[in-house]
Amino acid sequence: EIMRIQNFDDRSEAFFDEVRSLSMYCDNDDVFELEPSPLGAYTDMSAYLKSGHALPSCVLADNDTIALGAMKAFSEAGIRVPEDVSIIGFDDISFSAMNGLSTMHVSTDRLGQMAVRIMDRVLNNDSLRDCKILMGGRLISRQSVIPSRQ
Repeated sequence: EIMRIQNFDDRSEAFFDEVRSLSMYCDNDDVFELEPSPLGAYTDMSAYLKSGHALPSCVLADNDTIALGAMKAFSEAGIRVPEDVSIIGFDDISFSAMNGLSTMHVSTDRLGQMAVRIMDRVLNNDSLRDCKILMGGRLISRQSVIPSRQ
């Protein structure tokens, strides 16, 4: 069983909200559980496509690695990205640019700085016990999505 991560669930919720606001087609029945590795995502998506299920018009992958594996499966199945399905990843790894994958970029430098500040507070006996930090990101638009018609 694939372990769920809260950040992934938060990303998914935001994705579905935006899809609905743009009158695009994708809902909770269109969630694919893919192994979080390029080969695993490719294998799992290939099996999903062979099962005959219809694809939504757009897909969000929990990270770029999963998206790239799924894109390979789409290609081998004759599914055109973005004409048949738009796909976006998360993390902006270097292979994303090489493969035209649209993605969300979050500054790892800023994330590291925030982690050190929190660790410093905890080590200095601050009463900080639980915290959640939300960091913004920016869309890196490449060839894997069709621009919104709105």
